[in-house]
Amino acid sequence: MKLVLSVFTCLIITFSSFAQGQRPASTGAIPGVTGKITGSVTDSLTKKPVDFATVAISRSGDARSINGTISDDKGNFTLENIAPGKYRISVSFIGFKTKVIDPVDFDGTKLTLSLGNIILSPTANILQAVEIQGEAILVENRVDKLVYNAEKDLTSTGGDASDILRKVPMLSVDLDGNVQLRGSSNIRVLINGKPSGSMAASVADALAMIPADEIKSVEVITSPSARYDAEGTAGIINIITKKTTLFGVNGSVNASAGTRRNNAGVNLNIRNGNFGINSRINGNFFIPQTSTVNFFRQDFLNNDTRTLSQNGNSKTSRFGGSGSVGFDWDINAFNNLSSNIRYNRFESSFDGLQNAIFEDPNAANQIYDRDTDQTSNRNGLDFSIDYRKTFKKPQQELSFAAEFNTNDNFSNYNLFQSGNQAMLNRQERSFNNGTNNENTFQFDYVQPFAKESVLEFGAKTVFRTITSDYTYELFNHNNNQFEVDNNRTNAFSYGQDVFAAYSTLSFGLGSGFTVKGGLRYEYTKIGGEFDGAVASFSNDYDNFVPSVTFAKRFKDFKTVRLSYSRRIQRPGFRFLNPYVNSADVRNIEFGNPNLAPELTDNFELGFGGLIGKVSVNASLYYRNTRDVIESVLIVDPNGVSITTFDNIAKSNAFGFNTFGSFQITNRWNLRGNANVFYNKLQSARFNSEGNSGVDYNFNLNTSFTIVEGLAAEAFGLINSPRRTLQGTNASFSLINFGVRKDLFNKKGSLGLGLSNPFKRERNFGSELRGDNFFQSNQVAVPFRSINLNFRYSFGKLETQRRPRGERQNINNDIKQGEEGGEGGGNR
Repeated sequence: MKLVLSVFTCLIITFSSFAQGQRPASTGAIPGVTGKITGSVTDSLTKKPVDFATVAISRSGDARSINGTISDDKGNFTLENIAPGKYRISVSFIGFKTKVIDPVDFDGTKLTLSLGNIILSPTANILQAVEIQGEAILVENRVDKLVYNAEKDLTSTGGDASDILRKVPMLSVDLDGNVQLRGSSNIRVLINGKPSGSMAASVADALAMIPADEIKSVEVITSPSARYDAEGTAGIINIITKKTTLFGVNGSVNASAGTRRNNAGVNLNIRNGNFGINSRINGNFFIPQTSTVNFFRQDFLNNDTRTLSQNGNSKTSRFGGSGSVGFDWDINAFNNLSSNIRYNRFESSFDGLQNAIFEDPNAANQIYDRDTDQTSNRNGLDFSIDYRKTFKKPQQELSFAAEFNTNDNFSNYNLFQSGNQAMLNRQERSFNNGTNNENTFQFDYVQPFAKESVLEFGAKTVFRTITSDYTYELFNHNNNQFEVDNNRTNAFSYGQDVFAAYSTLSFGLGSGFTVKGGLRYEYTKIGGEFDGAVASFSNDYDNFVPSVTFAKRFKDFKTVRLSYSRRIQRPGFRFLNPYVNSADVRNIEFGNPNLAPELTDNFELGFGGLIGKVSVNASLYYRNTRDVIESVLIVDPNGVSITTFDNIAKSNAFGFNTFGSFQITNRWNLRGNANVFYNKLQSARFNSEGNSGVDYNFNLNTSFTIVEGLAAEAFGLINSPRRTLQGTNASFSLINFGVRKDLFNKKGSLGLGLSNPFKRERNFGSELRGDNFFQSNQVAVPFRSINLNFRYSFGKLETQRRPRGERQNINNDIKQGEEGGEGGGNR
């Protein structure tokens, strides 16, 4: 931490001194200095802001646009990097008369020129305009990503990030909060474009710590360009949290109380002039729930069949919290410095009681009871600092970024087992201390050229260090003490360094055609060792990662896109950690430190736009993956199942996904998402016949404005069982209802949410098959819940808004764990 603070202090001093030398005088136009033109857009009839209005700027007397932007959700806009001169400003939106201001004299005596409030008058097609405006708020189909704007979500109010992600096109989220993109869990989840140490440990747990009320939008990038890290074979999910840069002091408080989960949070923002501070603190608590478990396995050995039956219940509780503070400093018109520090803590406990029978035709039946208590604690600290320099030329930009992540994991269990045979009686405990540290340094440069051409290049280094120190202790009844079991106790350290460089070029071909291509090179150096006599290991490899996208935009806002990208997926901590979880001696689990990365080629043909009154986003895709990392189960001759991870298969997936939104009336909206794909898994070592079939997930959402300030919503989803090489994992379905009432002139709101109202429990089943076994697991989980939610925003703000351009983003992508539950050591 001292190193982080030292780097932080030095960078502030350095950039401050550098910027002071470039600060322009307060009066008089300075050659080469650029500034900003700001304003706001309002509907003349409703007096409400017009968001997503197009603001174009051209030379005075010339209609040919040289720059532009769109208004935000408050109707505010900013045109940046404007040199002194006379301009023509055009403001337009579908269903409104275009407003032209000419001339606009920007003499450069001030860095910011405000145009004030620009009022647009509706045309005769105002009803259609309102409908189309609603579509734009919901989903944006950009050239390189799909953006789902989640701010108006009612049924997820009081929930967490996983509830929001369930509604995002192309995504599916299971019971444990594990996320898939088009049926693949090989994704990278970022927060505001940056990785988090808590995500590296467990995506599901990290999502549970982000309140739904704090999420502004979710970006889904299925074909990332070479600027992004090559990892995340299915794509990247970027969660954007709410953050204001309005002048003044403002904030919000939110709280949710319910029968299953409770959370509360406070958000505070302060901005004065060019400097802003933002802070946030959140906490959540899941009321302990008791689930029932029925496990059955048959082992086929020679001509005999053995069976293992386990029935019981388990109680799980979870609570956690996070806090962050950051600043944003416009040093002058060309230089910006920002930083953020975030702390996460997550704790969970598991108390399970199992009754088991192991039947072997060649031996006496084993009957025993097992009581297990498990706890898991995770603490994470993320620190980042970003510097961005802009130039006179629009879009030209140089940026540097550094990030330091540390995540500490601690898990343990206590086990007591008694049975009808002396060998079944055991009492033991286990401790596993782990750390996951990442240090990242990155620079990027963007150089625009004529004719819509942009060149980007940059470099990046990531230094990862993972450790796991695990100890087993057995109770000795002779001296009534726990003693270390040296046969299962060890320490593991793992290092992974990545060195990368990239370049991309995008350009227009005329008639609405755009091409963006790039190449990324990544060199990976891996090393690891165990304490004791176990030999160390190392592995180095490099990858060239190309990407290319062809896009065609039409005058009626439709877009067609064809893209190809190659991606790699390095295994994460849970997959690598060799810690053996043997709380159930008949079912043990451990990671594999010798895993190789996956390599995937993605092809996609997509369409987005309006068809009549329906907003549609659809795509066909093909995904080919080699060295697929999956869990594999083997049953040994003693009737013990061993679960670990291996590069066991290759996969070919062909799919189609579509999202549609229809504004039935100006008060009633209907939205739906569907993803259907055929997946074929093949393996030369395990299950030579492979596994193939059709998987799917669907969701449907409808919202209705009852009266002004009172709205209701309903949401439902169905996910098919997920196909693996050895079988299928549990299917998942859900239905939610919500209603929200605005209060205090829309500064506050009160909401009521109901989940799974028609049945108290949901049953989740999975099946696995191998050459010598069949296994079934059925879990019944309490799922009906009701939540009361409250949110209030406070503070006095000025109407001027100063949004920044896109920040330099760091994203380090490794394959995440597929499960968010307990067991299996650190994840």
